[in-house]
Amino acid sequence: MLEYSNSQLNKFEECALQYKFLYVDKIKRYEEGVEAFLGQRFHDAMEWLYKERAFRVVPLEELLEYYEKDWAKQWHAEVKIRKEGRTQDDYRLMGRRFIEDYYKRHHPFDEGRVLGLEKYIRFPREASPAHMARGSVRRRDEVGAQLLASTVGQEIRVSYWLESQREVDFVLEKGGRLAAIEVKSGRTRDGIPGVGLFLKRHPGARAHLVGSGGMRLEEFFVTPAVDLI
Repeated sequence: MLEYSNSQLNKFEECALQYKFLYVDKIKRYEEGVEAFLGQRFHDAMEWLYKERAFRVVPLEELLEYYEKDWAKQWHAEVKIRKEGRTQDDYRLMGRRFIEDYYKRHHPFDEGRVLGLEKYIRFPREASPAHMARGSVRRRDEVGAQLLASTVGQEIRVSYWLESQREVDFVLEKGGRLAAIEVKSGRTRDGIPGVGLFLKRHPGARAHLVGSGGMRLEEFFVTPAVDLI
């Protein structure tokens, strides 16, 4: 039975020729945006941290050392920095700050049982049950890292929102203006949990869906946070 990922389906809708190059001809593309690279390094560090948590609490210095080694090992010439005047070190140091902030807020990481940082899922497509769709449910660190990276020096506050067990993944605030951002991956679902209630509480706020059924990640990674508010 054939299987298709959400990114494959989105790519085909965007451009059938690009889909052919990537998934039929399997022409490899090595270019990677620095925001996505930073997000993946943060994700890797968090994955290692929580795996180790089953045995011990990793000291912050050791976690940062892991991050630095992973950054140096994974960096390659095709990582693209599109913001003028920014360097690799700017983003590397930014990643360190993200890790330090996360560590201080969540230490000793016993707020709940971590079942997994990424889980692959398979399910039949409603429009074509003979074909399977596949995807993954993973932490939203890549999107969060991009938001934090694009808000440096802009007086934009990045947070999350929770009320009555309804939550919004990320909230941007600047000068009294608000934007709710929900991240989706894998199987689609009805509505946007939390965002509807958030908009009722904050009339005039904007809402964005990133991922399946909304803004593509490639587009999100090149959109300044200020343009989302």
